[in-house]
Amino acid sequence: MFIKIGKIRMGNHYPVVVQSMTNTGTNDVDATVEQCIRIAKAGGKLIRITVQNMQEVESLRKIREQLLQLGYDFPLVADVHFNPRIAEETAKIVEKVRINPGN
Repeated sequence: MFIKIGKIRMGNHYPVVVQSMTNTGTNDVDATVEQCIRIAKAGGKLIRITVQNMQEVESLRKIREQLLQLGYDFPLVADVHFNPRIAEETAKIVEKVRINPGN
């Protein structure tokens, strides 16, 4: 049994996947894009970005677009502080939505 997140397969006999989370403000699109690229260059295969409101949903869309324009297509994970509307909107942009369990 395995799961697929974008091009990545996890579980079963697939190797462990290194992931990290950005610590830039999501609305700082340029800084977040730069940090995503640094994470990928350091070996991160799955990158989490916090999304707490609708403005950050739009920033997430811009982050995804910039990364694709620069040739980076690694999977992104929206780390959502539980809000069904935000989760639904981010699901249209990224490969995975993680509902923060602390909320």
